[in-house]
Amino acid sequence: MKKIALGILAAGALSAHANLLVNGSFENNGSNMYANYGSWQTYNSISGWTNTGYVEIQNNGLYSPASVAADGTNWLELDSYSSYSISQGFGATAGQSYTLSFAYAGRPDAPIYDDAMLVNVNGVTTTFNTTASTVNQPLNWLNGSLTFTSTGADVISFIAQGPSDGLGMLLDNVAVNTPAVPEPTSLGLMGLGLVALAGFAKSRAKRA
Repeated sequence: MKKIALGILAAGALSAHANLLVNGSFENNGSNMYANYGSWQTYNSISGWTNTGYVEIQNNGLYSPASVAADGTNWLELDSYSSYSISQGFGATAGQSYTLSFAYAGRPDAPIYDDAMLVNVNGVTTTFNTTASTVNQPLNWLNGSLTFTSTGADVISFIAQGPSDGLGMLLDNVAVNTPAVPEPTSLGLMGLGLVALAGFAKSRAKRA
């Protein structure tokens, strides 16, 4: 009985929610993506995003064999020929709570004033800073997140904060999700599991 009850409790999985953003890991950038290992490419535009300047997409191995994306094989640098910003609007339910998550890292050869960006969610701006990744070491990816309540017409933006010197913050794995919650069927199973555990404990107490 105990094993069965614990198995029922383990079935209480959380409901998964799809990313509401398009091309959050910058893997879909058109047929002209220069996909060779350790490469980079600039674009007038990329799928899913609007931008204020040329977008620079970089590839695994660019700085060293140890430099790899936080997700997939590509990431974005927020300074190409000049500093720029990217933005994306998305459909969400007004009044619902959502979480914006992303990975960011400092470019290995960049001074500290280049390793900064502003993240804007529906007009509310937050600053994120880091230090340069160590040369010939893995990129120092950090996980950032912001929770917000949807207006029903949401827009997120990532804005370079450093000067226009060709060096900028690295960005990857951008997603907007609703917080995971137990599915209704899972809640029911969890309740049955708790009842079974209580009954098992009661029967043991009687035998004692």
